Amino acid sequence: MAMPRNLPQPAFRAVYPAVAKSATLARRAVQGYCADWGRDAVADEAALVVTELVANVVRHAHTDIDVQVLRTPHGVRLEVSDGSTHLPVRRKAGPLSDGGRGLGLVDMLSASSGVDARSDGKTVWAELE
Repeated sequence: MAMPRNLPQPAFRAVYPAVAKSATLARRAVQGYCADWGRDAVADEAALVVTELVANVVRHAHTDIDVQVLRTPHGVRLEVSDGSTHLPVRRKAGPLSDGGRGLGLVDMLSASSGVDARSDGKTVWAELE
Protein backbone atom coordinates (compact mmCIF):
# COMPACT_ATOMS: atom_id res chain seq x y z
CA MET A 1 0.00 0.00 0.00
CA ALA A 2 1.19 3.51 -0.69
CA MET A 3 2.02 5.85 2.15
CA PRO A 4 -0.11 8.97 2.44
CA ARG A 5 1.61 12.26 1.68
CA ASN A 6 2.12 15.17 4.05
CA LEU A 7 2.21 13.13 7.23
CA PRO A 8 1.97 15.06 10.49
CA GLN A 9 4.93 15.13 12.82
CA PRO A 10 4.97 12.44 15.53
CA ALA A 11 3.13 13.61 18.60
CA PHE A 12 4.55 10.72 20.58
CA ARG A 13 7.70 8.74 20.00
CA ALA A 14 9.41 6.22 22.24
CA VAL A 15 12.00 3.51 21.81
CA TYR A 16 11.40 0.32 23.76
CA PRO A 17 13.53 -2.79 24.27
CA ALA A 18 12.40 -6.07 22.71
CA VAL A 19 10.69 -7.40 25.83
CA ALA A 20 7.06 -8.35 26.41
CA LYS A 21 6.43 -5.41 28.78
CA SER A 22 7.06 -3.01 25.89
CA ALA A 23 3.70 -3.93 24.35
CA THR A 24 1.96 -2.87 27.57
CA LEU A 25 3.85 0.43 27.70
CA ALA A 26 3.09 1.23 24.06
CA ARG A 27 -0.57 0.31 24.50
CA ARG A 28 -0.93 2.64 27.49
CA ALA A 29 0.74 5.49 25.59
CA VAL A 30 -1.60 5.04 22.61
CA GLN A 31 -4.66 4.94 24.87
CA GLY A 32 -3.52 8.12 26.61
CA TYR A 33 -2.89 10.04 23.41
CA CYS A 34 -6.18 8.93 21.88
CA ALA A 35 -7.99 10.19 24.97
CA ASP A 36 -6.08 13.50 24.97
CA TRP A 37 -6.88 14.08 21.29
CA GLY A 38 -10.56 13.13 21.51
CA ARG A 39 -9.99 10.02 19.41
CA ASP A 40 -12.06 7.80 21.69
CA ALA A 41 -13.74 6.13 18.70
CA VAL A 42 -10.44 4.48 17.70
CA ALA A 43 -8.72 4.20 21.08
CA ASP A 44 -9.45 0.53 21.78
CA GLU A 45 -8.62 -0.59 18.25
CA ALA A 46 -5.44 1.52 18.17
CA ALA A 47 -4.32 0.03 21.48
CA LEU A 48 -4.88 -3.48 20.15
CA VAL A 49 -3.05 -2.74 16.88
CA VAL A 50 0.02 -1.26 18.56
CA THR A 51 0.09 -4.22 20.98
CA GLU A 52 0.12 -6.66 18.04
CA LEU A 53 2.80 -4.74 16.14
CA VAL A 54 5.10 -4.41 19.16
CA ALA A 55 4.56 -8.07 20.09
CA ASN A 56 5.60 -9.05 16.55
CA VAL A 57 8.90 -7.21 16.97
CA VAL A 58 9.51 -8.89 20.31
CA ARG A 59 8.65 -12.30 18.90
CA HIS A 60 10.35 -12.09 15.50
CA ALA A 61 12.80 -9.18 15.13
CA HIS A 62 14.42 -9.08 18.59
CA THR A 63 15.58 -5.46 18.11
CA ASP A 64 14.74 -2.16 19.74
CA ILE A 65 11.22 -0.97 18.92
CA ASP A 66 10.59 2.60 17.77
CA VAL A 67 6.91 3.49 18.25
CA GLN A 68 5.41 6.68 16.84
CA VAL A 69 1.84 7.87 17.22
CA LEU A 70 0.58 10.60 14.93
CA ARG A 71 -2.72 12.44 15.07
CA THR A 72 -4.46 12.54 11.70
CA PRO A 73 -7.51 14.62 10.74
CA HIS A 74 -9.89 11.75 11.53
CA GLY A 75 -7.94 9.31 13.70
CA VAL A 76 -4.41 8.16 14.39
CA ARG A 77 -1.48 6.67 12.54
CA LEU A 78 0.70 4.14 14.33
CA GLU A 79 4.25 3.38 13.18
CA VAL A 80 6.33 0.59 14.67
CA SER A 81 9.89 0.32 13.41
CA ASP A 82 12.55 -2.28 14.08
CA GLY A 83 16.05 -3.20 12.95
CA SER A 84 15.18 -6.37 11.04
CA THR A 85 15.07 -6.38 7.25
CA HIS A 86 12.80 -9.44 7.25
CA LEU A 87 9.36 -8.32 6.17
CA PRO A 88 6.30 -9.58 8.04
CA VAL A 89 4.42 -12.45 6.47
CA ARG A 90 0.73 -12.92 7.03
CA ARG A 91 0.16 -16.54 8.01
CA LYS A 92 -2.95 -18.64 8.11
CA ALA A 93 -3.44 -19.76 11.69
CA GLY A 94 -5.04 -23.03 12.56
CA PRO A 95 -7.75 -23.18 15.22
CA LEU A 96 -5.24 -24.28 17.89
CA SER A 97 -2.26 -22.21 16.68
CA ASP A 98 -0.43 -20.02 19.17
CA GLY A 99 0.15 -17.23 16.66
CA GLY A 100 -0.43 -16.14 13.11
CA ARG A 101 -3.45 -13.91 13.63
CA GLY A 102 -1.81 -10.56 14.37
CA LEU A 103 -1.41 -9.09 10.90
CA GLY A 104 -4.91 -10.17 9.93
CA LEU A 105 -6.22 -8.43 13.01
CA VAL A 106 -4.24 -5.29 12.17
CA ASP A 107 -5.68 -5.30 8.64
CA MET A 108 -9.21 -5.83 9.94
CA LEU A 109 -9.05 -2.98 12.47
CA SER A 110 -7.20 -0.45 10.30
CA ALA A 111 -8.47 1.81 7.53
CA SER A 112 -5.11 1.17 5.85
CA SER A 113 -1.84 -0.48 6.78
CA GLY A 114 1.47 -1.42 5.22
CA VAL A 115 5.19 -1.92 5.52
CA ASP A 116 8.00 0.40 4.48
CA ALA A 117 11.27 -1.48 4.03
CA ARG A 118 14.62 0.21 4.67
CA SER A 119 18.18 -1.02 4.34
CA ASP A 120 18.46 -1.06 8.15
CA GLY A 121 15.02 -2.43 9.03
CA LYS A 122 11.37 -1.67 8.42
CA THR A 123 8.37 0.28 9.61
CA VAL A 124 4.98 -1.36 9.89
CA TRP A 125 2.22 1.22 9.99
CA ALA A 126 -1.53 1.36 10.41
CA GLU A 127 -4.06 4.17 10.16
CA LEU A 128 -7.28 4.08 12.12
CA GLU A 129 -10.26 6.35 11.53
